[in-house]
This record gives sequence, C-alpha cells and structure tokens, in this order.
Amino acid sequence: MPAAEVDDGAVAAAFHSERLLRVDGRAPVAFAPLSRFWRTADGWVRTHANYPTTAPGCCARWTCPRT
Repeated sequence: MPAAEVDDGAVAAAFHSERLLRVDGRAPVAFAPLSRFWRTADGWVRTHANYPTTAPGCCARWTCPRT
C-alpha cells in the first residue's frame, strides 16, 4: 500500500466539527447514534448510519444496540 500523508489539523476538525455547529444557538440533531467515531484495535473507524440501509449494515458487522 502506498504511503499517505494525513493533516493532523484536518483530522482534529473532522473529529469535532459536528459538535461545534450551532443553529439558532442550539446544536442540531444531525447524526444517528451509530454515526460516529469508534475506537478500534489499530486506530479509529467512522461509521455513517443516517440512512435506513446503513444502520442495519453496521449492526450486521459489529455488535451494537438495536433501536
């Protein structure tokens, strides 16, 4: 696999950007509970489970609470 460069500032912004957003002074509910960063044995993975087809896929791959 070829080497890749990662901008630390961009990674930090990605980790926290949705928590900084305010609409009319309030944080909107923008992501499903399963859409977040998860710690893994060798780093992090970010899941996107906002769509009806993606949440079941996340739960099929990883053990997670079903809603």
